[in-house]
Amino acid sequence: MNRLQLLYYAQLREESGCSEESVETDAETAAALFDELSARHGFSLKCEHLKVAINDEFTDWSTPLNDRDQVVFIPPVAGGSSDEYGPTHSHARILTHPHTHIPTHTFSCSN
Repeated sequence: MNRLQLLYYAQLREESGCSEESVETDAETAAALFDELSARHGFSLKCEHLKVAINDEFTDWSTPLNDRDQVVFIPPVAGGSSDEYGPTHSHARILTHPHTHIPTHTFSCSN
């Protein structure tokens, strides 16, 4: 079982009722975790309309989770993506404010 730190933005923050939470889960991937959280919080967005980042790196939904990972689900209005909102960028790094660790609106490619 992994203990994870989760951060929520925009619509997901509203639907979960919190901006962050710690969870213990048996979910092995980001997709399985999102399914678990969606059932708990009643998220209206599907994972194909979001981006996911693990430990400040955008990643694939099939990425394995590890104990103490920080996972961020990013909706379209907060920089997430779907075909409707533009292309995704698989090689990007989330830049965070140095004191609050909240993602800024600036992203940089890491490829």
